[in-house]
Amino acid sequence: MIRPATRADADFVVPLIVKALVPGAFQLTGSGSEQEAYPVVKKFFLQEINRHSYRNALVYQDAKQGVIGSVVFYNGDEEEAMAQPINDFLNAYYEDEEEQYLFEAESASGEFYIDTISVRDDFRGKGIGQQLIEAACAAAKSRGATKMGLIVDDENPLAKKLYERIGFVTVGQKQLWEHSYDHMQRNL
Repeated sequence: MIRPATRADADFVVPLIVKALVPGAFQLTGSGSEQEAYPVVKKFFLQEINRHSYRNALVYQDAKQGVIGSVVFYNGDEEEAMAQPINDFLNAYYEDEEEQYLFEAESASGEFYIDTISVRDDFRGKGIGQQLIEAACAAAKSRGATKMGLIVDDENPLAKKLYERIGFVTVGQKQLWEHSYDHMQRNL
């Protein structure tokens, strides 16, 4: 069953978000490992206004196993405001740096944007990721969106094939965390 995330889902969703964000999770949280990133991402998840807020997440809950997948998405036109709590955290963490840290925009104007999608390893290959993407697209469309966007790592051709199979097309490139990504969109 797919449902909106709640604050109570934090301990299940945070590891999924961190896994989807690697390697960016380490820069995003000032950490050196996934486990070190969990408390920071949990703080972000519990906030009302944040890119990684529970308010922007849907979860896939298995009747026996609990939460086994999540998708975080939002209106790309609101990304800058939702990134502010992350910028504030990073600027405090890196306070000795000469320049302020500004989180790089991932989305494009006019699109809703899938920030992270992740499914527990033991449930991969069962179509759960695709169901989460479809649910996010339906939710975005119900809010008036006409496009859904996402980025995919150039080194992850399997994910890109999935996105292409369900209607996403490459519309550009993004450089984030010294890494190259394809920016893909799907009409809703």
